[in-house]
Formats: sequence, structure tokens, C-alpha cells
Amino acid sequence: MGAPSTDVVIPPKTATIKIDKLDYESERYSELSEEDLKKLPALKKALKEMSEKRKKSILYEVSREGAGCL
Repeated sequence: MGAPSTDVVIPPKTATIKIDKLDYESERYSELSEEDLKKLPALKKALKEMSEKRKKSILYEVSREGAGCL
């Protein structure tokens, strides 16, 4: 019998969140205020690009610690 595995798995430091444009049921979701977006400039830029390019969704990468705050 072999020794137990000693491999160490280090989780990635970032998470990717998919943001979809909502065409309906917006009352079920919270909205980000301008104050919220000031704290998240990369998200603000991504949402602006999404709007300008008429994309239906974007992928937004955040730190694992920050992923729970959205």
C-alpha cells in the first residue's frame, strides 16, 4: 500500500462571475448604486463596455474574498 497523498491544492485567488443583462424579473435582483460602482471601478468599466457593445453578458473576475459581496 502506498502512503497517503501529500499533494497540496491551492485554490485560485480569483473567481469569475458571469453577469447577464436582465430583460425581465428585475424586481428579484438588487441594483448597484453609483456609490457601489465607485468602490468597484473595474465592474463599472465592464458594465459600460457591456452597454456600449450591446453584450448580453460579461465575465467579471474578482478576488475570492470579494466574490461574496456582490
